[in-house]
Amino acid sequence: MAERIEKDLLYHAIRSLTTRAMLDRLSCDREKLFQKMSSADFTCMVVIVNHPGRLYINDLAEQMQMSLRQISEIAQTLVAQDLIDWEFDGNGEQGTYVVPTKLGQKATQEQIDILETYYTKVIQRYGKARFKDLMEDLNELEVIMAKGIFEMEEEK
Repeated sequence: MAERIEKDLLYHAIRSLTTRAMLDRLSCDREKLFQKMSSADFTCMVVIVNHPGRLYINDLAEQMQMSLRQISEIAQTLVAQDLIDWEFDGNGEQGTYVVPTKLGQKATQEQIDILETYYTKVIQRYGKARFKDLMEDLNELEVIMAKGIFEMEEEK
């Protein structure tokens, strides 16, 4: 049970802190932290690798909360690095989708391992209980901020 809680903390740390790294909120050298791919590419690859079977570009854009244009640009980068295959149903009218390549799966797992090692050390140094409290506080802050945005939109 304790190992599961620790894995949950690691997963949450990776998700939360890689997002913050993408937003330049972390004061660490991202080139050392993201050795296998950029943080944006990694975030996208995690979604692709964890999706069973083919993942349609529209669904990927929705899951990533990004525009089709942004996802297409990232997908082109990932194809160029041989991390994903971008394929078409029929002649393309029925939809386009991506699937991870073996190299993409391997690179994503290697990047996860790098981040897990790094964040395990960070959590150990900071303290598990303090880190858990911090994550709960950040989640609460994100909910409050999201409600604030929603209320602003409703006032328009």
